[in-house]
Amino acid sequence: MKKPITITVLFLAFLCINCSKKSFPEGIDGKFEVQDMNQQCSRTGTAGTGIQCLRVAAENNTRDKAFGLAKKYAVAAVLLRGVPGQHSATQNPLIARAEQENYGKWINNFFDSGEYLKYLDQAEIEPNEVYTIKGGYRVGINAKVAYESLNRHLMDERIVEKPRF
Repeated sequence: MKKPITITVLFLAFLCINCSKKSFPEGIDGKFEVQDMNQQCSRTGTAGTGIQCLRVAAENNTRDKAFGLAKKYAVAAVLLRGVPGQHSATQNPLIARAEQENYGKWINNFFDSGEYLKYLDQAEIEPNEVYTIKGGYRVGINAKVAYESLNRHLMDERIVEKPRF
């Protein structure tokens, strides 16, 4: 009799833990491709102070939707994932991974409202990075995210206490 009760209690605990996890819109915290491009921006003279240059890829059923999703991913990479790379200014996310669930409602609102676009200085489709795939398109973009401005906004909102870079 104790074994079924124990199994039931463990199952319910597992359900409660999974139900409490915050999910973010359109997989912004999920797996997407991102690559640091700061060195290339420096070579061409297009780098700016407080700007993270990166390349992001996204897939969707139309080219425009994939482009829009890639722009979200660019800001999400800086905000929630960090951008790996030797020259990356934002190797760690601006909102620590441990804190992201606490601010899930704010993060969802930030992306759903389109406020994230204020911190996207530039986003352009790479001509040779548009592919037709099963079910739609895969689009690669070069983007510039104003991470210092975004970090100041997070400090104003009291989400972070000090600069994360």
